[in-house]
Amino acid sequence: LAQGVEHARDAHGVDEVPEAVVQRACHARYLEYQEQAIRELCTRYGKIDIFWWDAAWWGGMFTSEMWDGENINRMIRRLQPGIVINNRCSVPGDFDTPEGKLGTFQDWRPWESCICLTGTWSYSGTPPKARDQLIRMLVSNACGDGNLLLSWGPHWDGAFDDGEKERLLEVAGWLQAHGRAIFNTRGGPWKPGAWGGSTHCGETVYLHLFECASDKLDLPELPGRTLLDARLLDGAAVPFAMEDGRVSIALPTAGSNESPVQVVELHFDGSVEGLAAIATEAESL
Repeated sequence: LAQGVEHARDAHGVDEVPEAVVQRACHARYLEYQEQAIRELCTRYGKIDIFWWDAAWWGGMFTSEMWDGENINRMIRRLQPGIVINNRCSVPGDFDTPEGKLGTFQDWRPWESCICLTGTWSYSGTPPKARDQLIRMLVSNACGDGNLLLSWGPHWDGAFDDGEKERLLEVAGWLQAHGRAIFNTRGGPWKPGAWGGSTHCGETVYLHLFECASDKLDLPELPGRTLLDARLLDGAAVPFAMEDGRVSIALPTAGSNESPVQVVELHFDGSVEGLAAIATEAESL
């Protein structure tokens, strides 16, 4: 900053320099530093998979000109072919990053919700979010065809908090029983609603059930597909019917593991990959 002030004084021939002029002088030097630092990251540490930009919030994100965003991203891609870059360099990048909230259904462009495990970024001693809340966040993002980026950080000595580790292990326990409805799936083919949402892989669709006003769930039929079987993940059969352009699924009662989400596995007579997502009601997670 001192160097920037001195430079600005010399350039303008005055003792008092307007703050905006100082900022411009300092910022030019910062852009030089930024390019050197990013070039080092992209050339000295092997293959990099993701470049995740972040930015300060000064009543609005920086503009592309302030970051020199287009040029710096071109340099990153030239030095690291195949890299994935987020959208926080004031140019679109490769994926979106809603922060502190769940994203909506979006299967035409990748995205991930950035959420704190506790009440703050990094470690602060605040308690972690409840197990059921984290599971619903994870499921909601998967049903919206997005990812969950869950932030947590260590104590000052590098050790992770026991309570936070335990909470993540609780979520891992749920995934051990329900993981095939999350891993290697895409959101849809039914868009989320107040009842929950769906994920799919090949010929299989997973219904993630949150709430429903009745003892059955009626969904629009999938075009050109016939439902062959419906079961819970533990193998128990679930009654279903197809009629009048609807698929009707009997809702199971809460399981013994007290899962906040009940999952029903549907098997169709053909792959559902590539089908356009179908709205079921007012879209809300």
